[in-house]
Amino acid sequence: MKTSFEFVVESHDGQVLGCCGLNGLDLINQRCNLGYWTRTSAANRGVATEAVSALEDWAFRETNLVRLEIIAAVGNSASRRVAVKSNAYEEGILRSRLLVHGLFYDAALY
Repeated sequence: MKTSFEFVVESHDGQVLGCCGLNGLDLINQRCNLGYWTRTSAANRGVATEAVSALEDWAFRETNLVRLEIIAAVGNSASRRVAVKSNAYEEGILRSRLLVHGLFYDAALY
């Protein structure tokens, strides 16, 4: 049983720009988390937005998932901007949802 799908995001010349994937698969409810990361040198160039769009298309074509969720720390404006530019809808703020380096952060759910 698959627990995640992970992909490398590359430039046309093969340079690694980042990664994206689906994890936290909940096969019963046909949903998962959609995550993404880009190198600092690739930031603000639409790389993550393009990767999210391609991954969304792939997920709905190749799996039986009906819901993809993006969870971004409230203060992570770059990640939240990617979610919005990818046509994800903000559904609410989850209190103390993310534990990072021993500290809890509120997160937006898209």
